Amino acid sequence: SYFIRGLAKAIKSTLFIVIQADQITALTDPSFLPSIIDLKSDMDIGDDEDVDHSITLIIEDADSILMPRGTDNINPLSTLLNFTDGLLGSSLNLRLVCSTNADMEAFDEAVTRPGRLLRHIKIDKLPYDQACQIIKRLNANINIDKLKDQEYSLAECYEISKNGKL
Repeated sequence: SYFIRGLAKAIKSTLFIVIQADQITALTDPSFLPSIIDLKSDMDIGDDEDVDHSITLIIEDADSILMPRGTDNINPLSTLLNFTDGLLGSSLNLRLVCSTNADMEAFDEAVTRPGRLLRHIKIDKLPYDQACQIIKRLNANINIDKLKDQEYSLAECYEISKNGKL
């Protein structure tokens, strides 16, 4: 989640929309698509033609959505793939970011087939030295001398830098 927040802050030409995994069926709501089209139009008005505006749907904790579908192919993953692929996704310059704790091998094969999954970023725990650098970059005033010499997750680095609790 911290990594995705960082992306959202850094990429100004993209509108990020967060959808909870259990709300994915909202994509099929008749009012959703016109709202997305209106947002895309508003982004493109008056801007430099060289700017490639896009819309990125962020689905946090998407484990349950990305798992293999049953034989009927009717589930939230089908809805998601239909919404993001093809002409609609292309015309809206629509992208999808999912956070998950599952291994990629557990995902439905439709998610991982060539051409569909553009990036897979796995964030492991950081070695002590890297964690210290990130904490200091986030909060230059923090004293990390008492930080235990161990690996830290990115979330732990943000928490330490925010609260100062070592």
